[in-house]
Amino acid sequence: MDILLKFKEKLPLVREWVDETVAQYQNEARTTSSYSLRNLSQYFLEETLSSAKIVEMDKVPVPPLSSIGISELVNFEKDPKEYDGITLLNTCFLRKVAAKRPELHFHELVHIVQWQILGVDTFLMVYGIGLLKFGYWKSPLEVMARKYTDLFQENEPVFNVETLVRSEVNELLALLKL
Repeated sequence: MDILLKFKEKLPLVREWVDETVAQYQNEARTTSSYSLRNLSQYFLEETLSSAKIVEMDKVPVPPLSSIGISELVNFEKDPKEYDGITLLNTCFLRKVAAKRPELHFHELVHIVQWQILGVDTFLMVYGIGLLKFGYWKSPLEVMARKYTDLFQENEPVFNVETLVRSEVNELLALLKL
C-alpha cells in the first residue's frame, strides 16, 4: 500500500490519540505565561501565548504509531525519556527536568504555530511524511523549529515567528504538493 494512502487511512486513529492525550492532561496544564520566560511576547502573538498550555511530566507521551498500524515510523516511538518535549495541538508536554529552559518553550511554541497554520490532519500528514522521508533531525517541521530557536538563542534581532513560519509552511506545502 502506498504510504500516503496508509497515513490518510490511519489519520483518524492518530487524531483520536492526540485528542485523548490532550484531554487526559488538561487539568494539569499551565499557561505559558505562568513561566517567567524571557521575551517570548516579542516573538509570538499574545493570542498564541495565552492559548498555549504546558504539561510537565517525567516522560512525554509519544503516539503508539506501530500499534496504530504505521510501523514505518516505529523509530519515532523510541524511549520517550529521550524527548524533552512534544507538542500536540496547543499543548506542550515537557520533561520536568527540561521544563524551565526558554529555548525548549520557544521550540515547542513554533510547533504550536505550525499546528495552528496546518490544522490537525495536515500537520500530522506533513510531520509523518517528514519523519518517513528525512528522519527526525532532518524533518522539515523540526528543522524549521530548530532554525528559529537557534536565532532566538543567538539573540538575533526580534522577529515575528508566526509570519515567518506561515511563509515557510506554505512553501513546504507547495513542495510536498499537499
